[in-house]
Amino acid sequence: MSVNHAPSSTARSALPRLHDAGIIGAANVRMSFPLNTYAEVDTTALPLVVVRVVGPITDESYSAYLEELLAAAQLRERVVMRLHAGPLLAFPPRFVRATVAWMKKHDQVLNHHVVAVSIVMDSTMLRLAAEALAWAGKPPFPMGAASTAAQADTWLFEHLERDHP
Repeated sequence: MSVNHAPSSTARSALPRLHDAGIIGAANVRMSFPLNTYAEVDTTALPLVVVRVVGPITDESYSAYLEELLAAAQLRERVVMRLHAGPLLAFPPRFVRATVAWMKKHDQVLNHHVVAVSIVMDSTMLRLAAEALAWAGKPPFPMGAASTAAQADTWLFEHLERDHP
């Protein structure tokens, strides 16, 4: 699902608060991470979980990331997740398979806690590819792709609003 629609009035009214809180537009924050860290899972703005790729992908770093992501999903009854894609061209197919297997293994937890996930990517082609992979992987939550964090957040919070009117 691409983010190509106007936000609802509630979502629009939330956008200034999200900007003021540093939730939208904070994608360029630079931090130091251990060399073996694949991604930062930021839970400081719950119910929004923000993921940023910060290092190389290895079996160990990706496994640790998935464990951290599962823990973050369970911090609140319902969460939405914005994933900043990073260098997807260096994302080997075995990690796609590992992600699909992980989603199937944790289907009940993810289905209960995760309202929606959006991946932020600059490239239209990569966004279309991500949507195709999401469709093929059949995640237990709506999954979309957006070109900016603001678009992703609008889409995510609309899903959260529908889930908790």
